Amino acid sequence: MKTVITERLEQESQGRVGEHTWGDEGPTVDLYSCLTGSDFVGESMSEGPLGRQADIATEVAYWTAALDRYPREAWASDVARYERDELASAAAGSQNVEVEGEDQERAAFLKRLASQVNAAVRQAQLRLPTVVVEGGCGAAGEVPVRFSSDPRGAQVMLIPTFFYDVCKARRIDPDDPARCKRWREALEGTPVGVAGDYYYVARWADGIVRRGKLTFDEESASSVTLAKPR
Repeated sequence: MKTVITERLEQESQGRVGEHTWGDEGPTVDLYSCLTGSDFVGESMSEGPLGRQADIATEVAYWTAALDRYPREAWASDVARYERDELASAAAGSQNVEVEGEDQERAAFLKRLASQVNAAVRQAQLRLPTVVVEGGCGAAGEVPVRFSSDPRGAQVMLIPTFFYDVCKARRIDPDDPARCKRWREALEGTPVGVAGDYYYVARWADGIVRRGKLTFDEESASSVTLAKPR
């Protein structure tokens, strides 16, 4: 999962992870990311063990990309330990329990990490942006969308592009819903919660098929009609 998330993060950010901004004291790189596992696996699948694993993979991929230019001895072992401990916690089932102070612990870890990296930069006399932990994210989430076909009667199936890529990476036919398990049917007229990028398949009774890719965000239309190919 982490390999696919890392590849998708690189593709979608176009190398901008770790790109500095200007703060009051000069250029900075922020370790706080607004990305979560649901950005890759979809919000409806972000609960439970899978969602927590996706969150951990996303955090580690983001920090690794952001700190790639910095001395590895200042951050790599701590990030690896964080990943190992969090995955063990998720495997033990604690991802289903809301832990009081969890966000504060994560923030404290990031601040320690930033302090270590900045100290290593000063010691090595490197000219690199200051690492900070600032953050600030707006609200976002899935939007309800109704799917229909023209003419009516097609079976419409959806899968987040992330899971499509996971199936390909595992050498599972991503177009086979019986083997690639994250396809779900969008029943005509019934709202489906979606966010991000999806592949779709619309299949009519006469065997005609339409395939494609759709992207959804908070400004997306509330309904989508898939026309039968001529």
